[in-house]
Amino acid sequence: MKKVLLVAGAAFVMMGCGAAKNSGMMDQAKTAVSDQADLSKYSIDAKSMLSELGGQGTSGLSGDFKQKFGVMEKDGGQFVSTIIKVNDQIDEADLTSKGVEVQTKNDPVWTALCPVDKFGELSKVNGVESIDISKGGNAK
Repeated sequence: MKKVLLVAGAAFVMMGCGAAKNSGMMDQAKTAVSDQADLSKYSIDAKSMLSELGGQGTSGLSGDFKQKFGVMEKDGGQFVSTIIKVNDQIDEADLTSKGVEVQTKNDPVWTALCPVDKFGELSKVNGVESIDISKGGNAK
């Protein structure tokens, strides 16, 4: 009887590990752009963009991807219009060092153009509380 329970318990643990492994694949895809992204700061649309972007970089972005997420070309780069909720600890220098171009500041909400390949790094900037995308942005 103990052997049966041990085998059944081991099978249950292995099945649980398999399920965790499969659900982990989705998490890996979401963070492929930036292993250090704090996904809790991203909106559902922003998480979807990170997930679809995966690790492919920006050179192979499809027209569908660009249209879906409002990606625009500017100065030879690809940018997404971003809405960022900030607090008084915001490190604007860190944002700009990533190529982010702040467009408006209506504290606590800022709008900015963010290079697509740096989008996954926004959550690690000190003072950034939440991140969303605006599909209607225009590059200045």
